Amino acid sequence: MKIIKTTHPKGQIINNKEGEYMSKKNFEKMYLWVEKYRPHDIDNMVLPDNYRKIFKDFIDKKEVPHLLLHGPAGSGKTAMSRILIKCIINDNMDILSLNGSSSTGIDIVRTQIEDFLKTPTFGSGKIKIVFIDEFDYMSQAAQAALRNIMETFHENGRFILTCNYLSKVLDPLQSRCQSFEFKKVSKEYIEDFCNKILEAEKIKFDKISLNKIITTFYPDIRKIVNTLQSRCESGVLQIKGEDIESKEKLFRSFITELLLGVNDNKNDIINKSITRMLKFLGDNNDIDYRSLYQDLFTDSNIPIWAKITINKYSNTHMGSMIPEMHIMAMIYSIVKIGKELRDLRK
Repeated sequence: MKIIKTTHPKGQIINNKEGEYMSKKNFEKMYLWVEKYRPHDIDNMVLPDNYRKIFKDFIDKKEVPHLLLHGPAGSGKTAMSRILIKCIINDNMDILSLNGSSSTGIDIVRTQIEDFLKTPTFGSGKIKIVFIDEFDYMSQAAQAALRNIMETFHENGRFILTCNYLSKVLDPLQSRCQSFEFKKVSKEYIEDFCNKILEAEKIKFDKISLNKIITTFYPDIRKIVNTLQSRCESGVLQIKGEDIESKEKLFRSFITELLLGVNDNKNDIINKSITRMLKFLGDNNDIDYRSLYQDLFTDSNIPIWAKITINKYSNTHMGSMIPEMHIMAMIYSIVKIGKELRDLRK
């Protein structure tokens, strides 16, 4: 089936063969594996027994408190949120979905969110839900403004928030939500999940290639599935160099090398590492910076003083005009602070 590039004025994608219109959401479900094979009911979610019982109770009662789901990328937070929303809300007009990485400012709270909650429910349910994915990217001013919104509209407004870093969510908001931690899914589960996808799509593959992709991008299931689909265009799984070592992990190795140069006071190593980073950033414009910051922050080889600087730049990354310059500013800050600390130890 061939899909032509033009779209209907209402944003629907034209199916060239059958002459019908398809919503963007349905198009994604049909053609994007990450959507097509996303769990669509609670029985298919990997959850602790106590979480499953609590979430099923929410669904049975058609009611939910403010929720804060936190954990690493690809651990099921968004999938679980969508399942709850689908089972609790009867009318799509009672749902407001936002992404914190793009809707970061306080104006979003004062206009979209508040205006949405001011109107009565459209469906037969008694609540409206505001779903904010990647909530840890929202500014502190926007988060602070949400406190009053939650209290003002507590009778009919509920919030479901997801984040990777719980520490970036203000304490007053954490106290207003029931928090659930989503942990890494086992590699065995991911391997079985990917096997089923490849078999369903009739893709020829070998386990060694599949395991290399899983190892590189673990525990992010979403990234693993997206990588698999991009490597199966000819009906055969064919991996590339970056599937063995991701760009994010390669850049992290440059930073580790840089820190060794700082620690040993070897300017030649520092300059060489910075030159390699600049060239790498110039050659690659598709780096997943969020994943990079997370990898850096969890790397046991990076000292705590450097992680403090990494966290600072991670918090302001989404507001930067040129991401490559922002991360290089972080690198120069790490070098400066590292040299100052080394001199203090003398």
